[in-house]
Amino acid sequence: MIRLVAADPAVRVDEEQRLRISFWLLEFVPATGCQVRSEPPVEITITGHHAPELHPPLLEKVQEIAGCSFHVQVTSDD
Repeated sequence: MIRLVAADPAVRVDEEQRLRISFWLLEFVPATGCQVRSEPPVEITITGHHAPELHPPLLEKVQEIAGCSFHVQVTSDD
């Protein structure tokens, strides 16, 4: 599982941003699910993805859409 947590705890994402983030992640990451919490703190959870990291250009795209940077946490789905 990959969890992205907004570096700015006050940032929010609107419905359009949430949908765009979900689209980009599910389109380019071999994952079974993606949840985007739009209220502070913004958190994105990608499940069913077993890579050791999120590809840096994809992370940059998500950060561009959200308008903030994210801390990345990778854990096992076990």
